[in-house]
Amino acid sequence: MKKRWIAIGIWSIGAILIGTGQLNGCLGLNEDRGMISYAAGQSAGQSQASKTIQNKIEKSNKTTRSLEEEKKTLKKEVASLESKKNDVVSYIQSLDQKLADLSTKVEQNETNLKKTKKEIRILKKEKKAAESKKEIQYDSMLERIKYVYENGDQGYWEVLLGADSLSEFLNRAEYVSKVSSYDRNLLKEYQKTCDTITTAQNRLEIDLADLTTLRKSLKLKKDSMNTIMDKKTDELQKYQVSIDQKSSSVKNTDNLLAKQEAQLEALMAAQRKQSEKEESARKTAEKKAAQKSTSNAAKATKAPKTAAAKAPRTNTDNSTTKVSVSGFRWPLTVSGRITSYFGYRTSPTAGASSNHKGIDISVPVGSTVVAAKAGTVVTAAYSASAGNYIAISHGDGVYTYYMHCSSLAVSSGAKVSQGQKIALSGNTGVSTGPHLHFAVYAGGTYVNPLSYVSQ
Repeated sequence: MKKRWIAIGIWSIGAILIGTGQLNGCLGLNEDRGMISYAAGQSAGQSQASKTIQNKIEKSNKTTRSLEEEKKTLKKEVASLESKKNDVVSYIQSLDQKLADLSTKVEQNETNLKKTKKEIRILKKEKKAAESKKEIQYDSMLERIKYVYENGDQGYWEVLLGADSLSEFLNRAEYVSKVSSYDRNLLKEYQKTCDTITTAQNRLEIDLADLTTLRKSLKLKKDSMNTIMDKKTDELQKYQVSIDQKSSSVKNTDNLLAKQEAQLEALMAAQRKQSEKEESARKTAEKKAAQKSTSNAAKATKAPKTAAAKAPRTNTDNSTTKVSVSGFRWPLTVSGRITSYFGYRTSPTAGASSNHKGIDISVPVGSTVVAAKAGTVVTAAYSASAGNYIAISHGDGVYTYYMHCSSLAVSSGAKVSQGQKIALSGNTGVSTGPHLHFAVYAGGTYVNPLSYVSQ
């Protein structure tokens, strides 16, 4: 009886100690609590690691946005320079045509000048010859007039009366008359010729003066246009140098963006790995805590080992559980049209991948994007290629991605339910038109989303 009460007393004291936590070491609860504390500590540390990765992702996205803005600015500057360059090119082409026309006028003027000078030289010779003949004729006529004057009518009559017959008389009279008329007419003709030549020469001299003036004017105009042409050519070269420099800067920015994209992809992979590590640590801690709790409860109640062995246990470790295909839904509230399927494709635009890691669903900008399954938002950010995008972790190493959105409705760390609105579709990043890029990552690689969802 005494032993019985001693046993009861010991049991009561033990119960009190258990209740106050002073007997934990005896029953092994300290080990259990230590495991839980360790798991919590690990979880906190790993959460901090995830936070660090997320901060790096946000920093990378910030850098990407800055580079994208810089690229847009550079492209605008290049476009502006190209526009100015094209204006200069058009002006130069117009100036070239004007110079060509002017050169034609100059050549024609030079031809006219040579022709006019030649004609003046010819007229001068003709005038000189005509004046010479005129002088000769005038001198002859003067000699005959002088003879008649000196001899009076006697000479005239001697010529007539010297005829041996009437016929000869008449002939001599007609001859004298013709000679006199010839002299007068010839003199008039020579004078007329000289006047005509003088008039023509005067006209050509005026033309020559006009052509000479035009020559000077055309030369001045051509020199001025050549000066403008030189300036515009220099301006064109400067624009081209600036364009080359800006284009080089755009290329450098593209290289930096590519590096940022690679860095972002690596960070996302690290984020997935960290998330899987934390989930595994949590499940392991929960499993061990459950096992210790069951073991300690059995010891506390001094339950028979056989009973403890037969007692049902809850297994919380579902790390090997496969995600059910039927557990996913269409990522939009509208059906849309699939324009690009999973796998190899011809790249639709520069910067787009030829190994398509998801499906492209053509929908109008502003269509509601929903979570394909409940999970945790690990990334809600901007990428140069993906535009505004969201990454959701569904556990067991399964992630879904929603890219090219116009706006985001959730932020990193948010818990989302299946069918919850997370974004609006858009056309941001590297995109050829309004659409949603939907991707599924499982088992360490991207898989065909159509194995998980259907319209």
